[in-house]
Amino acid sequence: MHQLFPLLFPEIGDKEARVIHITGPETGIPSGQYPVLEFYCVDVDCDCRQVYLRIMEHGEDGLSEDAEAEISFGWEPREFYIKWFDKQDYSVGDFKGPCLNILMKQGPYKKEWLKLVAHQLKTDNKYVKRLETHYRMVSK
Repeated sequence: MHQLFPLLFPEIGDKEARVIHITGPETGIPSGQYPVLEFYCVDVDCDCRQVYLRIMEHGEDGLSEDAEAEISFGWEPREFYIKWFDKQDYSVGDFKGPCLNILMKQGPYKKEWLKLVAHQLKTDNKYVKRLETHYRMVSK
């Protein structure tokens, strides 16, 4: 079971929430403000070291009801997930990510979102470290 980070740690979750601002056509995503919601596993027996990043659109009436995309991201090396699964199979890639969460409904720009967020995760080490820190806070 996954829980929204700001519900568990409101003072930190609100302050450290990421919003992606799209201002031009370069990404192929319509212009707008897109909050990124972090969901972490709260199962005490789980050590998945993973986050679900749910991208929402923020319009004049608040957050949209449907996610633009939900991206699964695990920051550990692939070998960690192979050992954690106790085998090598197709689902290891889904945990390592970043990849689209196949269990969730995705919006029409899901591939563009995956490309953009994957680039951010690859180039923004501070953001990845913050995600890891949030995971550790939730898993205590």
